Amino acid sequence: MQTYKKYGYLTGLLVALFFVLTACAAPGLAGSPPTPAQTLQKSAQAMSKLKTVHFALSQTTLTVQSGSSTTNGISFNVSGQGDVASPDGVSLSLALGQNPLISVVSLNGTAYVQVMGGTWYSTSTSQLKDSLQKLLAQNPTKGVGQVMTILQNAKLTDHGQVSLDGTSLDHITATLDQQTLQELNTQLGGLLPANEQGAQNSITQATMDFWIDQSTGYVHQLTLDITAQVDGGALQQYTHLNLGKAAPLTVELKSQINFSKFNQPVTIYAPAKSVPATY
Repeated sequence: MQTYKKYGYLTGLLVALFFVLTACAAPGLAGSPPTPAQTLQKSAQAMSKLKTVHFALSQTTLTVQSGSSTTNGISFNVSGQGDVASPDGVSLSLALGQNPLISVVSLNGTAYVQVMGGTWYSTSTSQLKDSLQKLLAQNPTKGVGQVMTILQNAKLTDHGQVSLDGTSLDHITATLDQQTLQELNTQLGGLLPANEQGAQNSITQATMDFWIDQSTGYVHQLTLDITAQVDGGALQQYTHLNLGKAAPLTVELKSQINFSKFNQPVTIYAPAKSVPATY
């Protein structure tokens, strides 16, 4: 099962990204009048109670800054969507431009992974070996509380009420300082395999904007501007691009994520055909 192993790092990285996006966008409970920190705190509580939610990625770019003399940087346009259904249903599909990149489904104790529109591979979540892959067996909202607690300590700016698609939403900006970045990296480090943890894969700068409906507490929109150091060797192996020496590379992620269909009925389907993964 070389194909499954080869893309294990990519799967981990993307699922880790998925958890970051979901966790940072936890909806909150209405308060009168809450501080930004209180809004985020109540958001974590409400997220843990969500049964279903739909999310869509748009305006997402991933830019790799390379030290190679042959290229100054490479940008990827990523789009995607997915659903979360308690207690253990998750679906996620990402595309690179017009081409399918990766799809992940976790349902009823089985994890399914498809890379670039190829074969679906399946395995029991109980058999997954590293901590990141085991997250496929869990409802992503379980990790929200810890991440949101960290964001409460960031620099928070409340821009007041704004109208988005006809709905009045509270716009809050979270800017992470060195302390909150360190805490976030420690938390997210557990999502990666042990040999991928450390400074070679870490967030160095992050700003996040939330648009929250105070009447329900749900986040309708989130934008991210994140700079990170990523293991160049693993990234180069996947992209087959000349990114220079296999050293940590600077990667910038800018993305807009919209959330909808809160607690509305959703059905997550397992792939019709899959090949059992072997290790």
